[in-house]
Amino acid sequence: MSNYKVKHYRRKKSKLVPILLTCLILIGLAIAAVFVLSKQPKKAKVTPSSTHSAQNPTKTTESNSYSSSSSAPVASGTAEVVADTGEAQWVQLKSKEKTEKFTDLSNGSIKIIKANNPQVLKTATSLQSPAIWMADVVAQYPGTAIMNTSGFNMETGAAAGFQINNGKVFEDWSGSGSTFVVNTDGTCAAYDSSTPASEIIQKGAAMSFSFAGIIMKDGAVLPSDGSFDWKKHSLIGNDKDNNLYLIVTDTNYGYEGLLQAISTFDMQNLVLMDGGGSSQLTLNGETLFPSEDNRAVPDYVVLK
Repeated sequence: MSNYKVKHYRRKKSKLVPILLTCLILIGLAIAAVFVLSKQPKKAKVTPSSTHSAQNPTKTTESNSYSSSSSAPVASGTAEVVADTGEAQWVQLKSKEKTEKFTDLSNGSIKIIKANNPQVLKTATSLQSPAIWMADVVAQYPGTAIMNTSGFNMETGAAAGFQINNGKVFEDWSGSGSTFVVNTDGTCAAYDSSTPASEIIQKGAAMSFSFAGIIMKDGAVLPSDGSFDWKKHSLIGNDKDNNLYLIVTDTNYGYEGLLQAISTFDMQNLVLMDGGGSSQLTLNGETLFPSEDNRAVPDYVVLK
């Protein structure tokens, strides 16, 4: 090799060395960065938060998104069942205090109407009672508080669950469920399907509103059975002074959020009614919570 070629080779080699060193350094830094990042704690997956500070409920695997408690046996065939209970009659509730007829206690995504000494009406009087729109009920009963109540058969449109009006049974227990009862003496009670219709009638039931789980009974909070899930929900209940409450919650409100919202009301009984698109509430003709699809339902509670 000539002197020139040796010098040229050395010059070429001297230029490659820093390049190789730079590449090795960059590769080393990249490996170190990957190692450091792998040791960092993973970020939790972000899910939509509840509209309340409470826990988010979980959707059940049931086809209708509800999970009714199966612990209560079903008592049926214990009372005479009539085809039609006659024209719906008002029942005077007896509250232990005297306040405004209606008090709007709504707060954000929960709507709450407290009714003092109201007269109560159940619109469904038979399994043939047609589904009607809220606007028509408002027009028929102006100056009232109105909420959807019992669930209904999606095929026939008939009110579903345990049904009493005017002190007569027009649908006995056919499965596990719960009901909120207004008695003829103006008191209220909550029952599940383990209590036979004959006993409920004997205790003076004038009307019942039925669907899913009992949230509170005789002043005690019951464990969640899954029926208060991620959907919109309607509820009816009474407090220790026998004021009546109509409650509607928006989606993802949460069981604990509901309990927190009513914690100062001294509630005695609270029962879950139909929810989802059926949930709707009006007061004195004003819509406080609209049905998401203007849904007609067969059973409403009307307070005046």
